[in-house]
Amino acid sequence: MLGGCSYQPNVDRNLHWFAVQTLYRHEKSVFRQLSDDGVETFVPTYRELRKWSDRNKVIEMPLFPGYVFVRISDSPIERVEVLRKPGVMSFVGNRQQTSAIPDAEIEDLKNVMQSGVPCAPCSYLKIGQRVRVRDGALRGIEGILVRVANEETVVLSIDLVQRSVMVRIQGYALDPI
Repeated sequence: MLGGCSYQPNVDRNLHWFAVQTLYRHEKSVFRQLSDDGVETFVPTYRELRKWSDRNKVIEMPLFPGYVFVRISDSPIERVEVLRKPGVMSFVGNRQQTSAIPDAEIEDLKNVMQSGVPCAPCSYLKIGQRVRVRDGALRGIEGILVRVANEETVVLSIDLVQRSVMVRIQGYALDPI
């Protein structure tokens, strides 16, 4: 079952969430294999309307294509067991050390998935990053993404005169530059 979380009631405090990179379009099979082995796994999904020449169909797509989240201990033995599954490429992190994901980030993501609020993938953006507005009346505008009073804004700068203006961009799609 793609789009779910296999839950194993284990209160071991040494368990951490890790991101596992999978082969292209292997999220579902990796999820199933690890779940069948008793590993707590999570693959957040969203619904997308796909149009073919003869029909339209709503399908579930992974929110993070190519990734499955697993909750295991940081022991090399458990990591190797995960890596042995067909379709698993690697853990996200450097070669010497896998990087654990904070529990709060996964819990927030699970809460969004359980809420039923529509969501879709978007570019990863950081405050302070240079962005371009993708569509709408501000299409093509470039600036620096900032947050003022809990609202996302873009700062547009005219370097020659060393002046800037803030533009509220709530609701606009942004692309990183």
